[in-house]
Amino acid sequence: MPKWSSYTYNGYQKCFCIRHFTEHRKELDGRMSEVVQEFNQLHEVLKPQGIVHFLLSRIEELHRMLERPPNIEIVEHDSKSSFIRMIKVMEKSNSGTDSTINQTQAQSRSSIESKLSGI
Repeated sequence: MPKWSSYTYNGYQKCFCIRHFTEHRKELDGRMSEVVQEFNQLHEVLKPQGIVHFLLSRIEELHRMLERPPNIEIVEHDSKSSFIRMIKVMEKSNSGTDSTINQTQAQSRSSIESKLSGI
């Protein structure tokens, strides 16, 4: 009858016979290679050229967007002053039109008066 040796597995502080020790060892090796494979896949996905690069560029874009409101206020300010300038131009134009209308009316009156005085 063979003797069964037992080993203490330091990580668990458990005793295993040699047969169960090798089975347990194979099971742990299989789990460890799965963990290593998952780690490698995750590392591949998170390479700087992968998702990390995309996220960093998106963060930079958001920072630029947050810096824009002062520029928008300047444009808004410029558009207000442009609007005021446009109103002034329209007022000048209207006052010029009024004087042209007044001149035309005055010319018409004088023309009519001269014709009437000739009768």
